[in-house]
Amino acid sequence: MESAEGAKVMQGCRASDVVDLGHYDYVIVGGGTSGCVLASRLSEDDGCRVLLVEAGDDIVPGQEPADIMSVHADSAFNPRYRWRVPASYLGENATATELAHQARVLGGGSSLMGMLSLRGVPDDYDLWEKGGATGWGWEDVLPWFRRLECDLDFDDALHGKTGPVRIRRNPRSDWPPLSNAMAAYAAGRGLPYVADMNADFRSGVAALPLAHAFARRQSSSICYLDAAVRRRLNLRILTRAEVVGLVGDGASFNGVDIKLENNDMARAFAGEVVLCAGALLTPAILMRAGIGPGEQLHAKGIPVVNDLRGVGRNLQNHPMLFLTAFLPRHAREQQTTISAVHSCIRYSSGESDNAPDLYVLALNRTANHPLGRALGALQSYLLKPSSRGKITLRGPDPALPAIAEFDLLSHPEDRRLAVRSLRDMATLAESSELRQLNAEFFAVKFSARLRRLNEPTLANRSLSRATRYLYDAFPAARRLLKRAMPGGPTAAELLSMNDEALQALALEYVAPSGHHAGTCRMGDLSDPGTVVGPDGKVKGVTGLRVADASIMPSLPRGNTNLPTLMIGEKLAAAMRRPG
Repeated sequence: MESAEGAKVMQGCRASDVVDLGHYDYVIVGGGTSGCVLASRLSEDDGCRVLLVEAGDDIVPGQEPADIMSVHADSAFNPRYRWRVPASYLGENATATELAHQARVLGGGSSLMGMLSLRGVPDDYDLWEKGGATGWGWEDVLPWFRRLECDLDFDDALHGKTGPVRIRRNPRSDWPPLSNAMAAYAAGRGLPYVADMNADFRSGVAALPLAHAFARRQSSSICYLDAAVRRRLNLRILTRAEVVGLVGDGASFNGVDIKLENNDMARAFAGEVVLCAGALLTPAILMRAGIGPGEQLHAKGIPVVNDLRGVGRNLQNHPMLFLTAFLPRHAREQQTTISAVHSCIRYSSGESDNAPDLYVLALNRTANHPLGRALGALQSYLLKPSSRGKITLRGPDPALPAIAEFDLLSHPEDRRLAVRSLRDMATLAESSELRQLNAEFFAVKFSARLRRLNEPTLANRSLSRATRYLYDAFPAARRLLKRAMPGGPTAAELLSMNDEALQALALEYVAPSGHHAGTCRMGDLSDPGTVVGPDGKVKGVTGLRVADASIMPSLPRGNTNLPTLMIGEKLAAAMRRPG
């Protein structure tokens, strides 16, 4: 039997027209951060046949594109590597005029991210366990964080030295002027220096752990699917191939329907299908197969086979706010072989407890083109947002992307934190330490216009070079450039604004990060909002599991790459056959 969506896609295809890809123990849908981990770990058992299906490009060892390998995250601006997921940032009735940052390339988000590698804090995972995700407390997940990493700076009981992912920090001697000024500001106000954010969870100015070594990105594709792994006869990696339907009878699933690069249709059967398509796409795949909120599915003409109200709900993301500045030549980062991020201030707003709920990064360049290298920024994250959004289907056709409704800052607590964050960044920007850089910081939207200008085209590079020359040669041109970005109030003006005005500004300028999570929430199976149990298996069906950031009950206090790698490691171990 096959799902209603699979039947629709395959309609008009004779059986002889459908490419039979055979039978596997596991078919992994999505070669993203966790999908690569699962493919590598499961195929370590040479008696286990594994198929990894990825809609985007392969990243072949020894032939990696320069933008993927760059420690400047150049790949993040390449539209070839992204799905075009329509998104609304504010309010569930808002028009979806933006695009969510969803990777479409082997390695997923780890091939595009800024390489920040943060675990979060122990309380993040203890909260998962208290909420019903049994076996996912801090002491349970720590061994899997250790297993995935080779920390080049620390060798102790909290770190691994033999994992595939190399993690390092840029030494303080290499920090450029903006990072040093921020560190001086923190020290002058009694904040400690935190050398290891993944083991020392205090507030303070911290060196950021980064997934790159020897001027090379450390994505999950590069680390887990190297040439040796790819030589395994029991592992097949199929790229530029999109899964368009699940095969099953509603109670049980045993395969997937795939649209190949040449538009031929194919089918692969599996003992178990593992969804690793990410928190925006995994719930859409489930819903199109009839697994999700019954009312929404009925409205879209999709037969309901499993009414799971939590599918697509609980969407979370770390809201971001930016202040940027044109840096004089003396204040710019001069090194080109290290990343733009070196340090941050992680701290607590202090309203409820001392757990960190905010952090501010010093970005020593905003992009790796001539103008981007002349622009610095302060970038704040709300680390533990209370707002929740959802994924909404527009129809049963996979060619019609679902909408990501982030509903950022919808919760009053998030609006309070956004106001606090803007005021804190403005205070930092106007401090004596940063004023010595002779750079005027102002609010800026990380808008679709800016993302287009950062795309790696010859026209953009020429415009960038000309604009930087104009700025350097004619300082009065800064106002024109600020107007073109467009820029908002200066840091000094932000400090003169009341809470109401800052809240209005935050609602206008907030942007989502790429840290999508929560849309197939893991928890106690008796909870109506739970989608998967602690083993990742989808509630109410057999043969179907989820193993990506969508199972996170709540966001960790940090970037999601390392926790998603941990999820892949932990669930792969649970799925491995005994012996």
